[in-house]
Amino acid sequence: MTYKTDEIWEDKWVNTTCGVCYCGCGAKVRVVNGVPVKIEGIKESTMGGNNAGLCGKGAAGLMYYHDPNRIKKPLLRTNPEKGIGVDPKWKEIEWDEALDIIATKMKKSWKMTPTKFFLPIRP
Repeated sequence: MTYKTDEIWEDKWVNTTCGVCYCGCGAKVRVVNGVPVKIEGIKESTMGGNNAGLCGKGAAGLMYYHDPNRIKKPLLRTNPEKGIGVDPKWKEIEWDEALDIIATKMKKSWKMTPTKFFLPIRP
C-alpha cells in the first residue's frame, strides 16, 4: 500500500484504547487521510495496566488494520455441524443483517433470562 504524502487533506491524532488484549490501555492513533499510520501509548492515562504507554503487542497493533487478510465484513456460519476439522462454511453478510441477527438473539435471551444482561454490583 502506497501513501502519497503530498496529498494530505487530513492529519489528526485520535485518543482511544488499545484493543489487542483485555487491559484496554490508553492509546492515541495518528490518522492521515482516514488511514491509521501510527499508534502510541498515552503515558498519563489511568486506563489499562501499563503506566509507561503501550506494551509491544499494543505498539504492533496497527498491523492488524493493515493485514490484507483482515475480516472486513460480518461472517455467518452456514454449517451447523461443529468440530475440529469441520468447515464452518462462512458466508459474508451485510452489517444490517448481522445486527438484525444479534438483536433477535438478544431479545430472545432477554425474555428467557433478563438477569443475563446485568453484572452484580459489589461493594
